[in-house]
Amino acid sequence: FDGKAKVWHLQSRTCIRTLTGHQGPVSSARYDPRGLFIATSSYDRTAKLWDAEGRCGCTLRGHGDQLHSVAFCPSGQRLLTASADKTARIWRLSG
Repeated sequence: FDGKAKVWHLQSRTCIRTLTGHQGPVSSARYDPRGLFIATSSYDRTAKLWDAEGRCGCTLRGHGDQLHSVAFCPSGQRLLTASADKTARIWRLSG
């Protein structure tokens, strides 16, 4: 509930990255299909896209209430967010 997401190495059971930047609890986190980026959603009404080093590349705003989930499409070119405002949004990602 601290606005952070953690990336864990499963074999060693150690945290290898902490994604810091949300102003509310993180509700969902997903790797892109290539495993290069991580998307997070939060109760702060935003989704964020992170690189492999844990840097936030962009913040997606537009929902009127907390976000419940985030998912990449199979190509990795779009991101889907779902919110308590009873909407889902599809975001086109560049690059």
